[in-house]
Amino acid sequence: MTIKVEIILGLLESLGKYARQLKEMRPTSLRQLADDTLRYWAVLHGLQITVQHLVDIGEHILTSQNLAVPETYKDIIIELGRNKIIPYEFAERIKGMAGLRNVIVHRYLSVDPDLIWNILTNHLDDFKTFSVYIYDYLEREGLLGEK
Repeated sequence: MTIKVEIILGLLESLGKYARQLKEMRPTSLRQLADDTLRYWAVLHGLQITVQHLVDIGEHILTSQNLAVPETYKDIIIELGRNKIIPYEFAERIKGMAGLRNVIVHRYLSVDPDLIWNILTNHLDDFKTFSVYIYDYLEREGLLGEK
């Protein structure tokens, strides 16, 4: 199976869109985030989708390259690092995103607003960095064609 570049590019485009929208929805304080239920739900949903895109991209690349596809989302991110698709140190740093996605999906009533505030204020650029690494990988593999 080969990488379906159009799928990866579509997911990367959507990932960028959601990350930009999350930045736009970022409130000015933790209190504002916690007190605005609709915004909080929108942020949780946006983070869930954004992390899911990241994992879907990783799973597609690993499967397409006949590499080991782990059963857990966290391990998909680590395998991207082990296989030099993204830097291993970066994979180690962002692997917690997989756990965040699972908490949002399965325990959304107990998601800590402090954690979400920290992500909104300190880690949204991780999605952009991930995208850059994936574009670099596609380019290294000769899959992007002429620019």
